[in-house]
Amino acid sequence: MIQTESFFSLYKGLVPATYLQMQSHARKLSTVATCVKIIEQGGVPALYAGFISSLLQVLPSAAISYFVYEFIKVVMKVESTQ
Repeated sequence: MIQTESFFSLYKGLVPATYLQMQSHARKLSTVATCVKIIEQGGVPALYAGFISSLLQVLPSAAISYFVYEFIKVVMKVESTQ
């Protein structure tokens, strides 16, 4: 499972990447310039725009995968090595 902190730090890199893809070829900005532009327009929270909807998209499948994994471990009588 992805830890919460790493998911937060990973997600804020996806927003500038999306902005870079949407820019026209005539006026391409660098990644740093794009981040600065996003922060100027919407502040630091703008780097997390759409985070909740993405989390709601990923969370159910992650929960189901984890449940199935744990269930199969019980059925196959596999012990964890922690």
